[in-house]
Amino acid sequence: MAKRIIGKRVKTIGDHPHSGESGVMIGFENTIAGPGLRVELDSCPHGTAACFVFKRKCIGGRPVKAITIWQPWASLVAVGAKTMETRSWPTKYRGPIAIHAAQRPFNTDIYLDRELHIFTEALCLPDIYSFDSLPYGCVIATAELVECWKITNNGHTNGSSLAARIEGGRYGGKTNIVEGKEIFFGDWTPGRYAWEFTNMCMLPEPIPAKGKQGLWNWELPEVAGNG
Repeated sequence: MAKRIIGKRVKTIGDHPHSGESGVMIGFENTIAGPGLRVELDSCPHGTAACFVFKRKCIGGRPVKAITIWQPWASLVAVGAKTMETRSWPTKYRGPIAIHAAQRPFNTDIYLDRELHIFTEALCLPDIYSFDSLPYGCVIATAELVECWKITNNGHTNGSSLAARIEGGRYGGKTNIVEGKEIFFGDWTPGRYAWEFTNMCMLPEPIPAKGKQGLWNWELPEVAGNG
């Protein structure tokens, strides 16, 4: 249905500086505030010639929960290859979250004991010395944080040496088994926690930002779209 209204004139809505401006629908993109239709504005208020009309109310200017993850693990989350982020601490937060790629560069030589070819295959990189081509020091994707599991058993689960047992969940009492390539992308030591992400969505362009430890509030750009 989005394609049917491309080229139509609209008036932008939402809580942002361009609310009430008129323009023409020119495209459909995923953004930090959700799926949106890009509008070419008739005028250029606030120094930009385009904005977004969101399916839900624009959240420009409001803080969004974010988590900083080292590369290449951040990009693995962004492309959907990694759905569990293992941490030493739990969180009660559930909801939208920005995925921030840390500024710290990845040193391949330190991780030669890992199965790095699995990382490069998931990220479509040519070799294990190509991780420096990934984005660093920026928000690269959004996701939904839906669960926080406790890791209770590492290995030899369901007859596999590459599996981990996770327990708990929002209501407690649930048990799941994690196996396959996901095991290579985390630290599944019993006693740690696995944060489960869904609905990963890579941003059209990375947005530079300074990361922090723990969950932190990322202030969205004041303007909803860039010209």
